[in-house]
Amino acid sequence: MPPISAPAVATPSASLQTYPLTAAQLDIWLDQLSHGDSPLYNIGGYLDLSGPLDPARMQAALEALVARHDALRTILLPGAGADGLPLQQFARSVAVPMPIDDVSAHSDPESAARALVQARIDQPFVLDGGCLLRFLLIRLDEQRHWLSVQAHHLIVDGWGFGEMFKSLDEIYNALAHGQPAPVAAPSYIDFIEDNARYHASPRYAQDRAYWLDKYRQLPEPLLLPRHQQSLAGQTAQTQVYAQPLPALLHERMQQVARAFGASAFHVLLAALHVYFSRTAQRDEWVVGLPILNRSGARFKSTLGLFAQVSAVRMGFGRHCTFAELVRAIREELRKDFRHQRFPVSEMNRALGLLREERSQLFEVTVSYEQGTHDYRYGEASGRMIKASNVEEATPLAVHLLSNLANDDARLYLIYSEAYFSADEVKALAERWLLILEQGLEAVNLAVADFDLSTPEETARLQQWNATRVDYPAPTTIQQRVEAQATLRPHALAAVDQGQNLTYAELNQRANALAHHLLDLGVRPDDRVAIVAGAGSTRWSDCWRSSRLAPRMYRWIRRIQPSA
Repeated sequence: MPPISAPAVATPSASLQTYPLTAAQLDIWLDQLSHGDSPLYNIGGYLDLSGPLDPARMQAALEALVARHDALRTILLPGAGADGLPLQQFARSVAVPMPIDDVSAHSDPESAARALVQARIDQPFVLDGGCLLRFLLIRLDEQRHWLSVQAHHLIVDGWGFGEMFKSLDEIYNALAHGQPAPVAAPSYIDFIEDNARYHASPRYAQDRAYWLDKYRQLPEPLLLPRHQQSLAGQTAQTQVYAQPLPALLHERMQQVARAFGASAFHVLLAALHVYFSRTAQRDEWVVGLPILNRSGARFKSTLGLFAQVSAVRMGFGRHCTFAELVRAIREELRKDFRHQRFPVSEMNRALGLLREERSQLFEVTVSYEQGTHDYRYGEASGRMIKASNVEEATPLAVHLLSNLANDDARLYLIYSEAYFSADEVKALAERWLLILEQGLEAVNLAVADFDLSTPEETARLQQWNATRVDYPAPTTIQQRVEAQATLRPHALAAVDQGQNLTYAELNQRANALAHHLLDLGVRPDDRVAIVAGAGSTRWSDCWRSSRLAPRMYRWIRRIQPSA
């Protein structure tokens, strides 16, 4: 495979103004440092372009794109801020390389193209002042190209990635019609300044008080590692499990959600709550939910990092119905949404999680993304495909991705092998689908009444429990013992503490006990209480230690033999 080309080049300038990192940027920068040379925060994918494409025009469009959005020209200045923290500035101009790799002669062009994209998403960015964005155009054939785009999460988030391709769409089409590329775009600097105002506002203090009050009592961790790494410095591998979501099931999720004034995301979370509350026997747990953190239309079209994670307390127990659970989750998220801007990292520090040897409140994150993938680049249609770097900051990340254009929906579970095996994750996905089907079919079903066994597990249990034996007549236990006493009188029938009884002896003692009960007045079909003691425990000790009601106690004494 050819080496990865150098990213776009930017040069720091002493004449440019510098800005502090936002709270979200600082969290990512610190976590990136703790993970070293890792692609953990690389995000990106590729545009699957079908139709005639002009590579020279695409090169010009990319240059205009980077010129239009200052966040794409972000330069980190390591150690330039207080306490050794970095500052950032926005270069006036950036050289934007777009190398072209032709795989059309390959026996399997798509596989070759996919390998190129994966190699680039796995290549870490170096946070030393260089540009944090790179492009590659891959030619599969005359009518098919992939535009591979990768960036560090410090300069763009998932929502911004979609906005970037929309902006590229506008620029490319303007150039195709001989028009100048649009240059006006909201600046990320506006958000940096707005973020600083928020941290100095009374609203910040109110949000802080809300979250600290919500977590005055810390919930126990939901997930614990299966094992510790055996070698010093060894890190657990992260794997991905993907499973398609049936279109009818996805449509039903949306229908049921609308009936409760909720969204399909609330239904998704409700099914996960059933799973975790039942399997972990927990009435509450915490889940991390990515949030846009973009207030107003201006910020929604601004490129840059806005997204944060909200820690949602799923304290809904196991007694409510599925419908009640969906409504409760909807209301909980509404309350949290009013305070979502407060950074979860600051909450973690205020709660003293490090003293509890916990990095954060949650071990599971959940996201639900819907995309139209409706882009046009001249005569070519474009479809955005995300690429995964198979890295995740939490033990388990659940992603439901859907395409509104063709109603294709897929469930992705990104998991750490320190917490899950491949079979366990597969079972988790299957049980989630099973729970979802039951909840959508019977919305009044209580959480405690869901069946978590998959059809394969049910069949296996039935196979294991297929122990029925047809015994010939006689069928009662005493008749079977009498038959054995006749056929095999000296065969061993019972063993207790070294004492053996043959079938003949067992039958003889049973007959003696029966006659004794008859002498006490017991008749056929009467009920007789039996108190059994261990070892040489006396009969009197047995009934003294029992918790039988006084009336039963008197009845036992009436039929007990003399000591």
